[in-house]
Amino acid sequence: MKTKTAFEVFFVLWICAVMLYFSLDFCRYSSLKPVFSFFSRFLPFI
Repeated sequence: MKTKTAFEVFFVLWICAVMLYFSLDFCRYSSLKPVFSFFSRFLPFI
């Protein structure tokens, strides 16, 4: 149970970090499209 909880916390923090990264660098979003496509493969629910 602890392992699952730790994984969930890490996953949520990772998602927040990715969202924060894109929000801060939104002005350069066009240059990050390949990176966004790469992440979108792992985040199909977004």
